[in-house]
Amino acid sequence: MLYYTATVEDDSSVQHIYSVSPVYKNRTCISCSLKSKNGGNNCLYNTGELSTDASHLVFTCSGPDVPHIAIHSVDGTEKLLWSGNEDLVGLLQGKTLHGKVKLEYDIADGFTGRVLLKLPPNLDTSGNTKYPMLVNVYGGPDTYQVTDKYSIDWGSYLAANKSIIYATIDGRGSGLRGNNLLYAGYRKLGTVEVIDQINITKLIQQNLPYVDATRTGIWGWSYGGYAAGMALATDTDDVFKCGISVAPVTDWALYGK
Repeated sequence: MLYYTATVEDDSSVQHIYSVSPVYKNRTCISCSLKSKNGGNNCLYNTGELSTDASHLVFTCSGPDVPHIAIHSVDGTEKLLWSGNEDLVGLLQGKTLHGKVKLEYDIADGFTGRVLLKLPPNLDTSGNTKYPMLVNVYGGPDTYQVTDKYSIDWGSYLAANKSIIYATIDGRGSGLRGNNLLYAGYRKLGTVEVIDQINITKLIQQNLPYVDATRTGIWGWSYGGYAAGMALATDTDDVFKCGISVAPVTDWALYGK
């Protein structure tokens, strides 16, 4: 029996654990019916490690709720809850947390860009209240940020405490959605992945009445710092009003490992 993780065909933000028999060739989703211990939602972002005798799996349900880790038999039956992240769950009790939404927009060459927005609590969607938006870009080849994996980060803080919409965008050059999308930026770094950050941000501004187009910025680190700088340099429509470029790539000979 072969065990593997894969995203689902119609949503690259969801990752499950599967088994397939080399004889029957019919795959079985082992994690599709699993529920989070911390919220009750379906486990949508899963990883696993197989025991040395291939009798058990260590499942990590990484989202969308607070992660938990459990030991299961290979048929998916839970045997032991290893960690429920009880301390984190306790710390979050009574706290006002951000909301989130996933969006898709058509982009160039027949591709689709994917967006994850972290939203302020009690969001006024009518358009009467305008919220500033900060786009976090990385954009390096075969990377991705739009997943159902749980996270608490700076963007979570900005959304929950400062009423700033925090956006991540996977456009051309990103991973998990086939080679055509991945290699759209082959041998032309700093072009299509940057264009998609600009154009998708513009679509967000146009389609969501509560986004303040006059207060939209972009920031990134490493390749993301380079991409943020390139976005500001090539943004002829003034989509971004400001940006932060942290530790940007300045010499490709010094980038990577």
